[in-house]
Amino acid sequence: MCISSVAMAQSNAAGSIFGSAAQPGSTVVIENVDTGLTRTLQVDGSGRFSATSLPTGQYRVTLQRNGQAVATRENVEVQIGSGSEVNFAANADTLDTVVVSGTRASTI
Repeated sequence: MCISSVAMAQSNAAGSIFGSAAQPGSTVVIENVDTGLTRTLQVDGSGRFSATSLPTGQYRVTLQRNGQAVATRENVEVQIGSGSEVNFAANADTLDTVVVSGTRASTI
């Protein structure tokens, strides 16, 4: 008599990247720099995006508008069973000028 059993294990050897971008409808491109795996996502109406089931490794996350890269985050690490948050600031790509004004304090 031979008795055999098979053990089935479930693995969560992946992670996720999520975050926000100021303009809904923008595109986020997530690229694993080691393997070349690329995933393209649309930013939803709330300005959020999420990519799940990503293999572990180092990623580059790029925000695109009208097909042009407007911001990139390098060295985003995905670890087993965890998420990495990447946020793109509102209008960071359209900042042309910073004006600083002030007054001089009178001397005593």
